[in-house]
Amino acid sequence: MLIKYLKFLVTRLFGTGVDTLVLWVCSSYLFTSYWGSYILSPIISFEFAVISNFLWSYYWIWNNRVEDGYKSNIGKCFLNFNLTAVGGFLIKMLFLLILESIFGWDVVWCNLMALIVSGFFNYFMADIWVFRKSKKDVTLNVDPMMNCMNENKNKVEKPGWLYRTFWLYLRFFYNKIFYKRTYKVNGEVIPKNGTPLLIVSNHQNCLNDPLGLVFSFSDRKPYVITRADVFSVSPMADKFLRAIGLLPAFRLDYDGEGALGKNAATFQMSEKALIEGKTVIMYPEACHQDKHWLGTFSLGYTKMAFEAAEMGN
Repeated sequence: MLIKYLKFLVTRLFGTGVDTLVLWVCSSYLFTSYWGSYILSPIISFEFAVISNFLWSYYWIWNNRVEDGYKSNIGKCFLNFNLTAVGGFLIKMLFLLILESIFGWDVVWCNLMALIVSGFFNYFMADIWVFRKSKKDVTLNVDPMMNCMNENKNKVEKPGWLYRTFWLYLRFFYNKIFYKRTYKVNGEVIPKNGTPLLIVSNHQNCLNDPLGLVFSFSDRKPYVITRADVFSVSPMADKFLRAIGLLPAFRLDYDGEGALGKNAATFQMSEKALIEGKTVIMYPEACHQDKHWLGTFSLGYTKMAFEAAEMGN
């Protein structure tokens, strides 16, 4: 209980930062009237912060109560979370206006104090209602040994919280802002998570191609073979790119013959991922172009497929 509440406090501090930053921008640069600063600005900042708080709650604080990740109860949880967030928001607004009328403080300070009060309400509502334990959870906890055996037997690796949070944020901008409409055709033929899957794709755009494929998988983290030079930007960039599933590919024309030996580690990791039932994405054209025909394919994907099959046997 204490650890969960500490997680809640940490994530709400982040949400408070989002809320406060947006509120400051709105009240300082967008609105000058009392109604704009003390009514409209907090509403806008609330909308920006609530999705951040939900993602942290769903994928980190109460992730042990989420049954099937993206596909199961995220819609229901999000609806319930928003209802409690609205309740917390009304409580926050009430205390914000009370503090302003009594002490005459700046809206930012009134907002911070009001968030403390509404924070207690949001935590307990999330714990006892939004992410409450299901009957299935209670049954499984009756026999811990049997529960552990079943989990190990049917265990399928799911994306971690860092990847899932980054995936959701990026997919929102990709599907809702950058493009007006996106289409997913024949998605039912994609094998279930846990089935080895090697995707060999054409490559006409440096970023949209891999994003389109990655956003087709909501239940797993695909490994994407990516040109090696982006990993050399900085050590932090290297760690982050690997954390979200990118693996470096060294090319003769761009990295030189001496760098090709480094591909052995990438192939080994990719083949191991395939054996473990994961998904790997490759672009054998090894570059992107704006023409409407396929370039020359390298044969790295055949090497990877056969070597993975041999390792599996």
